[in-house]
Amino acid sequence: MSWRERLRPGSFRGVGFHLDADDRPAGRRAQVHEYPQRDEPYTEDLGRQTRRFRISAYLLGPDYDQELQALIEALDQAGPGTLVHPFYGELQVVCLGDGTRISHDRREGGYCRITMSFVEAGALRYPEGQVNSRVQTRSSADLLDQAALADFAATFDVTAWPDYVRDAATGLADELSSFISDGFMAAPLELTGLLSSFVSSATGALSAPMDLGRAVQGLVGDAAGLMDSGDRLEPLLDLGRFSGSGGPTYFDTPARRAQADNARAFSGLTRRAALAEAARATADMEWEVLDDALSARERIGGGLDTEAQRPEVSDRTFRALTELRTTTVRDITRRAASVPQLRTVRPNAPMPALVLAYDLFEDAGRESEIVTRNRIRHPGYLPAEELAVLER
Repeated sequence: MSWRERLRPGSFRGVGFHLDADDRPAGRRAQVHEYPQRDEPYTEDLGRQTRRFRISAYLLGPDYDQELQALIEALDQAGPGTLVHPFYGELQVVCLGDGTRISHDRREGGYCRITMSFVEAGALRYPEGQVNSRVQTRSSADLLDQAALADFAATFDVTAWPDYVRDAATGLADELSSFISDGFMAAPLELTGLLSSFVSSATGALSAPMDLGRAVQGLVGDAAGLMDSGDRLEPLLDLGRFSGSGGPTYFDTPARRAQADNARAFSGLTRRAALAEAARATADMEWEVLDDALSARERIGGGLDTEAQRPEVSDRTFRALTELRTTTVRDITRRAASVPQLRTVRPNAPMPALVLAYDLFEDAGRESEIVTRNRIRHPGYLPAEELAVLER
């Protein structure tokens, strides 16, 4: 198909015309900055040049006057319209009156010349606010902490029961301390001091459930704060499955039932504090690989779902868990859209990492990335086997 066959009949708002000639600008808008005592300027790119179209057209034939009237009405109509340009196809444009002229010559009956000037319509865009999904996640985590603390304070009680109920509650604090000591790979001395301080303060706050609950939430947050944000998620999700025993409750008496209620309340508060802190950790995390982001999303979402389905969860805590799941998944999904995927490649033969980096990405600087990700012993020799590389 030749260029003549690819030409389209010209029209504006569905009214046809015959193209005689046309011109339009192209290129970029730029501001040239010239400085004293400098030979080279700095050229600032200000964006693409606005597309303007000047068209010389004509109408011809016994009914040209009726066609002309229809074209004038189309040109005078307010707002953007569709211009079918013989060379450039369909365009949304506005007709400019300053450059549009219609001319007749008495010696040329049944014929008129039309000069039309159009400018691309573009779109009216105002600055748009964007929701900060990280802040939403942190706010939802705070709401879960508040709901969980209120539930704990309404359930936990050692004041009206025998001493063994209080002793069992002290044992819960010890269990939590041991669980965190085993699971959190933080600085040993700092973590040991933190846990020792918690057990001491928890023992003294058993008769004040609100203070005890704040101590538990503070411990979870402080222990997580001793670790890098990327290392927090795993131990926090493990802590999100914590279930303290609180001692034996095999006798069905009011005191033993209170002891069991205290254990459930303490364990539930701990799990929800850990899940809230895990959600905050995801808001601080940056991922190099898409699979890591999707894994974090699945794990935190699953942990929050599991906790929300427990029968002892109150309505307000259920709503807080559900809201936190929604905001966390939305935040990770939004940020994961720009995270590169990991793909596998197989070199045809052993080669240096430098060569593979240039062959794949035309960027020799990504040699170290290939070597590190695949744990290559020597960058000068890549085996002819599957290697993982980032697709970006």
